[in-house]
Amino acid sequence: MTTHTRRRLLLCAVVLALAVPAELVLVKALTTDAQSASNAWVSSLSPEQLEQAAARIQDYSPQYRKDIMRRLAPVRRAQVWVDHIADYRDARPELSTEQVDALNAAIEAASATLILTGDEGRAEQAAANRVVGGRVQELFGKEVADYLLHRLGNRTTRVLANAAPWRLSLSDFVRERFVVSARIEDCNCDMDYGCDTLSMTYCTNTRACVIDDSWPACGWFWNEPCDGECKIGMIGSQD
Repeated sequence: MTTHTRRRLLLCAVVLALAVPAELVLVKALTTDAQSASNAWVSSLSPEQLEQAAARIQDYSPQYRKDIMRRLAPVRRAQVWVDHIADYRDARPELSTEQVDALNAAIEAASATLILTGDEGRAEQAAANRVVGGRVQELFGKEVADYLLHRLGNRTTRVLANAAPWRLSLSDFVRERFVVSARIEDCNCDMDYGCDTLSMTYCTNTRACVIDDSWPACGWFWNEPCDGECKIGMIGSQD
């Protein structure tokens, strides 16, 4: 069985198992990009529904996490991130004093970063975050540091565990695996932080992209501008 055939069978199996018309899933995947679909759904939530989503934010895919956090008041979004780091710390009594201190510093940094409502102080806080993030990465490794201070959860969310509505989750699943999307012109990584994808992916600004510096952007706590594009290959390779 070829890879192409396996992928088609997987798609059919998922759609049939959930009794969702394949046409609706495919049309949604073809006509709406993941960011627009996520933003539209989060914007439709009532205050109560938004709070419920924030309370289980790790159950959503990374794009939904950003859109949920964008709608929250600054103090509430800070609390979501503080709780995320504190839960990781409190569930691991075996952590060393150095590790606990690093996580406590990260909690303070999250609070200071996410209550910012304008550009004032953002550059200074971003510099402080790089120190905090570097220390967490030194003590825990990059994957844990990204989980705690950048992704607000795991790298991906399994389609059956995604808290987003089924049709949106299935459309995202199909879009990611079966739909070839046009090249995104917006920058999607921070040159100082890098890319949160494959180990052989790096952030480059060799080609022009539209810089995004509105929160949530890139870097630790999504507080640094997206000023580059992720690219697969060796750092320093030419286009």
